[in-house]
Amino acid sequence: MTSKKVILVTGGSGLVGSAIKYIIETEPPNSRFGKHDDEEWIYARSSEGDLRRVIVIAFRHTGLGLTNTL
Repeated sequence: MTSKKVILVTGGSGLVGSAIKYIIETEPPNSRFGKHDDEEWIYARSSEGDLRRVIVIAFRHTGLGLTNTL
């Protein structure tokens, strides 16, 4: 069983975040730029809270750790 990759896009409702979301969702699945079966994409907006905290929680959840503490 493979684990899912979680990709967090901060600023998901902004210009760049919206463009990333559009490309990921319109390209064919499992293509170079399309969503892969083992990926979960999360688009976080600034209105959803302090994104610095979300990033710290995401790193702790994945076990990657942080080089700098926010």
